[in-house]
Amino acid sequence: MARVGRRTKVRIDTKDAWGAVRAFEHMIPQLRSYARAMTGNTRLEVQVTAGPTRTDGNTIYITPPLALANKEVHSKRSECGKRSADGKLTCKACNIREVVNFYLYHEVSHILWGTLAMHNEFSLAIWHKMFNSWHHEGCEHYSSILELVDQAGSTMGLAGLLSPFVGMMQNALEDARVNERTFEQRAGLRKIFEINMDRMLIEGSEQLLSGELLHWRDQPLDAQFMVGLYFQASGYHYEGFLHSDAVAMLQNSEIAERVESAKMAEDADAVFALVCEIWLIAQNHGFCVLERCIPEPAIDETWKMEARTMLARMRVRLRTATAVLKQAMRTPQKSILVETLEQEVQALEESLQVVRRELRLGVTVGVQEMNYPNWTATMTALHQKEVEILAELRQARTVLAHQIETGEI
Repeated sequence: MARVGRRTKVRIDTKDAWGAVRAFEHMIPQLRSYARAMTGNTRLEVQVTAGPTRTDGNTIYITPPLALANKEVHSKRSECGKRSADGKLTCKACNIREVVNFYLYHEVSHILWGTLAMHNEFSLAIWHKMFNSWHHEGCEHYSSILELVDQAGSTMGLAGLLSPFVGMMQNALEDARVNERTFEQRAGLRKIFEINMDRMLIEGSEQLLSGELLHWRDQPLDAQFMVGLYFQASGYHYEGFLHSDAVAMLQNSEIAERVESAKMAEDADAVFALVCEIWLIAQNHGFCVLERCIPEPAIDETWKMEARTMLARMRVRLRTATAVLKQAMRTPQKSILVETLEQEVQALEESLQVVRRELRLGVTVGVQEMNYPNWTATMTALHQKEVEILAELRQARTVLAHQIETGEI
C-alpha cells in the first residue's frame, strides 16, 4: 500500500522513494537556512515534491535523489572533495549532497535573478500581439484566456497562457539565463552544474515515484527541441542525446543567435521577447506548431496596415522636426524658437521610444507573416534618421538657450 509522508503529503509508491524522502526531510532545516541566507528571504521554505523541482518564490520544491535512501556516509574523510575522471565526487555521500545542492542553487537563482518578477508592459504588448495573431473574439479560447492575463504575474505566466510550447521554451532559456548570472557570482558552480547535467544526459532524469530514468532522446521531437534550447544556451554537448532533427533545428543560425542572446539577456522580459521569435521560427520548420484560430490572410492584411501606418507617422514626424530645425538655423530672431525647439525635442524623444518598441514588436511578431519585406529596413533607417535629427535639435536648443542667457540675441 502507498504511504504518505507525514509533513510533505507526497505519495510514495516504492521503498527507495520513501527512504529518499525521509532522508531529505532531515536535510530540510539546513537547506532552508542556506536558501534564506542566499536570497535574504527569511520566510523562504524548502519542501520535498514528487513532481518537478521548482519554486514559486515562497517555497523551493525539490525532488530528492533516490540514492538518498542508501544512507551513504563519509566513510573516508580523505576522499571528501576529490573527483574522479568523469568529474563526480569520489565520496558517495558528498556526491549525493552535491546533487541536492545543484537543485537548490538553481531554484535560488530563479529567485535572485527575477524569474518570478512581474512582467513589464512591453512583454504584455508582445503577448497581446501574439495572442491576437492566433485567436479572434469568436474563437472558443479567446475570452477564457484573456480573463487570466491579469493574473499571469511573471513572464512565465504569460508564456504559459500563450501556448504550452512558449511556456516550456521560456522555462528552458530562463533556466540558462539565471544560471549564467549565478556563475558570474560563484564561478565554481559552473563546473558542478556541467557535471550534473552530463550525468542527467547520460544516465537519464530520475522519476521519484516510479524509479525510472527518463531519457530525452525517447521523448517527442518538440520536447527534445525545447529542452535542447537549455542545453544549447548552456553550452552543453547534447549531440547523440537528442534526435538528429532536433539537433539540426537547434543549430539553425536564426535559432542559435537568439538562444545566445537569451542567455545574456538582462531580465526575463527580454527572454520572453526572444522566445516568441524562436517559436515563430520553429513553427516555420514544423516544430511546436499551434494551429491558428484566425485565417492567415487576415493576419497579413492587419500587419501590412499597421506597418504602413507606423511608417507614415514616422515620416510626418521627421518632416516636422526637419522643418523646425531648418527654421531655427535661418531665422534672425532665434529666441522665439526656443520654446518650439523644446517642444519638438520632447515630441521626437517620445516618438523614438515608440519606434524602438514598434521595431522590436514588428520583428517579434512576424515581419515574414505580413509579407512586407522592406518594413524592417525602412523602420531602421528612419529610426537612425530620427536619432541624428534629435541630436541636432538638442544642440540647437542648447546653443539658443546659451545665447539668450549671455545676451547675444
